[in-house]
Amino acid sequence: MNSEYSTAPVNRAGAIMRRPRLFRQLGSPARLTLVRGPRQSGKTALITSWLEKTGDRAIWLPRPPVNTTAEEYWRAALAQIDRDHQASTGQSPFSAVVDALGALDVPVVLVAEHLDAVDAVAADQVIELLQQCPLVFVVVEKRVPVFTRSQLLQVDYSEVDAEDLRFTRAETEELHRMFGVGISPAACGRLCRFVLGEVAPTMLAVQTAKRIGFPVIDELGIVRPEYSSQLVRLAEETLAGEDMAEWRDFVLTTAPALTVDADTARMLGIPDPEPALVALEALGVLERRRRDDALRYPAGLRFGLLALARRDANGSGTELLNELARRRLAAGDPSSAMRYAADAGNWQLVGEIIESNVVRVIEDDLDEAHRVLQSFPAAQRGRFPLVQVTRTLLTGLGEVSAPPVEFPESTDELIHIGRGPEAMKLATRGVAYSIALRRRGQYQEAAATARRLEVILDAMEAADGIGAERRIALFRQQLASTLLLAGDVDDAALLFQQAFQNGASHLRRVTAGSVALARALQGDMIRSRHWLESASQAPRPSGIWGMLFDCRSSAHR
Repeated sequence: MNSEYSTAPVNRAGAIMRRPRLFRQLGSPARLTLVRGPRQSGKTALITSWLEKTGDRAIWLPRPPVNTTAEEYWRAALAQIDRDHQASTGQSPFSAVVDALGALDVPVVLVAEHLDAVDAVAADQVIELLQQCPLVFVVVEKRVPVFTRSQLLQVDYSEVDAEDLRFTRAETEELHRMFGVGISPAACGRLCRFVLGEVAPTMLAVQTAKRIGFPVIDELGIVRPEYSSQLVRLAEETLAGEDMAEWRDFVLTTAPALTVDADTARMLGIPDPEPALVALEALGVLERRRRDDALRYPAGLRFGLLALARRDANGSGTELLNELARRRLAAGDPSSAMRYAADAGNWQLVGEIIESNVVRVIEDDLDEAHRVLQSFPAAQRGRFPLVQVTRTLLTGLGEVSAPPVEFPESTDELIHIGRGPEAMKLATRGVAYSIALRRRGQYQEAAATARRLEVILDAMEAADGIGAERRIALFRQQLASTLLLAGDVDDAALLFQQAFQNGASHLRRVTAGSVALARALQGDMIRSRHWLESASQAPRPSGIWGMLFDCRSSAHR
């Protein structure tokens, strides 16, 4: 057998936790299961732990080197499947494999690692094998697509992709517990938003937290230096492989890009990027994003690569990030522009983007908006009232410092403000000030400001129509929270309802439980339950509000 083949599963020791949601996918009735993801995404660990749980008979086919022919692959596989079976004269290795597996009288799982390293003939032969051997199930672990659509239509198949492989928040919390590391839900959320649940950087985070005794990302979203150095080391190890020598410069040049395509690479000065894109995806350094099939570096790897690129470029990496931010903003993509500007540390530009596009950036990528707002430096926030308002809404962090805003008491004057050209600016400052007052415990003063802002927002809505309704909905949600804390439940319930009706999807999720809570506090449990069960299609509110809801429900019964 070719000595380049590996007959043992790699990273078997990495199968340290059971993942029921993925085990259900692997255990589906499908004859062919595809497990696809970049390097170090937990593919082999998942398959290993699943087989250990089920106890199914399994044969791990030898891992092929790059550019293996189908004949070479099946010859090595035959030796692994049945060392005593020899192909008869004139019989191909694949036919001999089919004969050996066809003779089995019990089900068996074949695990084919890195089938994407074998020529395309092997994919057709896997489909043929499944058709001729009814007791064989095949799990293919790969980095890039192997089968065509027409091939997959010939068999029942299921797929676990890179985004499925990521740890959920619940799994991340469980992983910390398994290592004896305490972590709060908030800290767990910060970690998941930072590395998107990717397996390798999450494992590094748990190990680092156990060593240093506290979470690797602090409450302001700042990465601890001990964890940062681990992610840089991960990037260095990725670039150190012999197979990466040819592509190192390309990777460091394109590391700042959120998605890596030919146009972006050319803009970065790479004249012929296509061969590198194909090679890096095959090497598992680039992965495809599910929602748009765009290539990107995994989040944890990109962090380390960006640090290396900045070090090698002597600061020009920051200029490049700023240029990418400006280009994406000009192209009508404020969400990507915000991320580039934040990576560059250009908080002035981040603030300007959020002030002008707050609803869009929340809708496009809520987790990224949350991460950026959480990291927004305190010294910079004072110039951007809407950043403070949105930061309070998304993160719950309450360091709001806003200059006083005085509004007239006359309804006519307030309506005049709401219809004027400075209405949005003044309303933003007013909402930020009301939040600052309530954070200081001055609930009645905050409520007085909120009631005047109600009139201004109504006038703005009538004047601007649909164009400003989502930002106004965001403001109403915050004013409603202020009024609820001040004891004005009736007005709070109305504002929560208005915010829900006109808000973007995230705001609707946040506000659905608030409407029910306000109605429960009004004593109207029937309408409160009806709202949760049918009108809003939302679950019982979580946290302390949900506990209060349960208590009120019990008292009502």
